[in-house]
Parts: sequence; structure tokens; C-alpha cells
Amino acid sequence: DTAVNCLIRHLDNGDTISILVDPDPDGMTSAAILYKYIKRIQPEADLRYIIHNQPKAHGLADMGKGDFTIPDGTKLLITPDSGTNDIDQLNSLVEKGIDCLVLDHHIMEIDPSFAEYIIVNNQSSGKYTDKYFSGVGIVYEFLRALDDTLLYDYADDYLDLVALGNISDNMSVKEYQTKYYISRGLQNIQNRFLKEFIEAQEYSIKGRVNIHNIQFYVTPILNAIIRIGDYAERVNLFEAFLDSPKTFEHVLPGGGIEIENIYQHVIRVGKNTKSKQDRSKNDLKSGVQSQILSNEANKICVLITEESYAGLLGVTAIKVAEDEQKPCLIVRKKDGVMSGSGRNFSGSSLTDFRGACEESGL
Repeated sequence: DTAVNCLIRHLDNGDTISILVDPDPDGMTSAAILYKYIKRIQPEADLRYIIHNQPKAHGLADMGKGDFTIPDGTKLLITPDSGTNDIDQLNSLVEKGIDCLVLDHHIMEIDPSFAEYIIVNNQSSGKYTDKYFSGVGIVYEFLRALDDTLLYDYADDYLDLVALGNISDNMSVKEYQTKYYISRGLQNIQNRFLKEFIEAQEYSIKGRVNIHNIQFYVTPILNAIIRIGDYAERVNLFEAFLDSPKTFEHVLPGGGIEIENIYQHVIRVGKNTKSKQDRSKNDLKSGVQSQILSNEANKICVLITEESYAGLLGVTAIKVAEDEQKPCLIVRKKDGVMSGSGRNFSGSSLTDFRGACEESGL
């Protein structure tokens, strides 16, 4: 109720409202359904969106550090699928007169009593039992609450993107509610971009719009754009979810130019980006495996690389861990500091790889 009243107050005042778009499919779909709903109920709303400059950024941790800035005049900042633990950044914005609304599903690692912003989060609620509903699911619940207050019936029109976000974020479908909303969303695809995406992947999907085919033939292309695409490509991806009227000129291989709508453009660029990602991932994977061959006794696969391989460390570590049936760490050196990604494999006897790494003290 507090969150709903906050948004309605700012809409009634004609205030500038900004939405921070988290750089993953769940974050993109979360921000998209929120943006579309607000524009639907109040087309004249002064609504902005913020796209991270850094593809691996999350939440507000890098605000003002070359990543993004809050648009001038913003009176309400909404962070769908992020922000729960960004207490210092959000409280500083509140002190500057900007209301902040967090719609998130990430584990709360801070004491919420020190938060001056509004948090709607399934992980921090004892009454809300579905802990496997992703960020877009929490935004959907917020839209349902807006429906109840404003006497609309719009929230269910976005269940296709609710399904896409939950599938892409690997939410457990053992949770009945999550599975139910995924099923309902996939049964009624309304978002034009998602429709065209499914049609473009018809050779692989073969008309079967299910969890498996979305996970294998849609999500990886979205992830490729977000992880290794440039800023403009991430903007175009988000605007495709918003049904932007943008068009693009595409130079054909044999000469000539065709005009693409934003859906065709993003899908074509996404497929090319995915191919580029796969080539880079195979190069990186070969480097890991060459070290494995010389250290077969090691129980953990480790690669230290000087190359950036932006956005590829995590997905490569997943592949290596499953192929080799060993936990995998891939890190890179920069300014004397190592950072990167670690992944475990299904069925590993080491049930908490992250905890084991932290306890090692290394």
C-alpha cells in the first residue's frame, strides 16, 4: 500500500519518475512492464529510464562512477529487480529529496530499519511464501496492487514478460505459483517483440513455446546483447520491449539497403552477437582446459587470464564446471586485483562453493 500510494502521489503531481533498468533479462522485463503500465494509465507521465553504461553493473553500486547518473528533476526513482542492499546510495538520494521505491527479489543483507526508502521484496516477507518469484514477478504483484487501487485490470496483460523474466532468471518451477504464472504467460504471448523473437526462432522452437525452448533459444540471445553488446544495443533491446517505432538501415551482403523495424534489428544483431560470444567463450574455455590437462589432480578448475572477456567469465565457468565435473573459478587481473566468476556443477558434493572459497581465506 505504501508503494502504491507513493507512485500515485508522484503521478498526480506530474513529477519526473525514473526507472533504473537492471542489465539482465529479468531486469529488462521488470522495467519494461512497469514502464508500459505507467504509460498506459497516464500517457503524459514524465517517465525516464536509465540504462547502465557497464553491462555487468547491478543496482546503484556504481552510480556516479562513470556508470549512470540520475536524470535532473527526478522526484521518484524506482529500481525493479535491484536496490535492496544499496542502502547508502538510496538513503543519500532520499536526503536530496528523491523518493526511492525498490521492487526486488534479492536476499536482504542489510538491516531494513536503517532504510529510508520503500522496499517491496518477497525475500523479506514472512507472509509471502513464494521465494522463487523473480524481479519481474514482484513488479507484476505491484501492478496487481495498482489495479486493485485504481480499478483497472491491466496487470495480466504483461504475464508473457513475467514468464520470460522468471525463465531467464532460472527461477525454480517447483514453486507452484511461479510455474503457474510462467504457464499462463507462455499461453498468451502479447508483447510484439517477444512474438517476433519466437517467430524468428521458429526453426529451433518449431511452434512449441515452452520453458525449455525459451531458455535455450531466446534467453541466450538476450544475454549476449546485454553482456557483450554496446550501450546503444542495450538501449535498443530495452526499447524493443517497449514497442519503439525506431527503424534502422541494414546493408545487405549482396549490396542494397533494407529498412528494419526495431524488432528485426535487435534480433539480427542479437544473433550475430551470440555467435561472437560463442567464439570468445570457446577460446576462453580452451585456455581453462589446457590448464586442466596439466593439473588433472586438482579438485577445482582455475584459470587466471589477462584478457577482459567482458561478460563471458560466468557463462564459461558454468560450461567448464559441467564438462569437467569440477567447480570452476575464472578470474582476471586488473591493477593488482583479481576478480571474476565461480560456478559449481549439478550434483557436486561441495554444496556451498562460495562458502568454501570464503572460508579458505585465499
